[in-house]
Amino acid sequence: MPGFERSRSELLTAKVRSVHKTMVRARIVGPVEYAEHLGSHAGHGFREGDLIEIPRTSVLVAARSTAPKREGFNSEGEAAAIFDSSHETKQTYTVRPGTPYDLVLPYRTPDIEWVVDRPSVKMRRIGSKGNYEQIMFSEDSMRGPITVRALDSDPEHGLVFVGRWEFHLAP
Repeated sequence: MPGFERSRSELLTAKVRSVHKTMVRARIVGPVEYAEHLGSHAGHGFREGDLIEIPRTSVLVAARSTAPKREGFNSEGEAAAIFDSSHETKQTYTVRPGTPYDLVLPYRTPDIEWVVDRPSVKMRRIGSKGNYEQIMFSEDSMRGPITVRALDSDPEHGLVFVGRWEFHLAP
């Protein structure tokens, strides 16, 4: 790279979504180390969850895991980000399908119900650990704004608001 003191290279790991005659479409899984330009070396700009198209000639290895399928928290890999409730932070978080994220709950009960405001969006709960709930949006979900609410189904008081997260599902 001209203009930079040190060059860096990084092999990226990706989940294959489709294979075509001349290219492979895949979604990058973490961790991604050199995405950013840090002054002394150039970053490649790819981030966890990006959908990329790779020429078949550039694919070094394609393999399927032989390990037994794990279940529960972190079974789909570590979370790309941790999000506090949007009703506290006033933020809309940009997320990508097929990428796990952790939601921070203010408290947890066994009767929490999850409500997604759009029926064309599929949210999958991967697992929970402490006050973290790990989720992932499916690849076939409609892109755009999404609101996810956590409600506690209390037998005495009915549905009690726990948290709300505002997302923008990017391609």
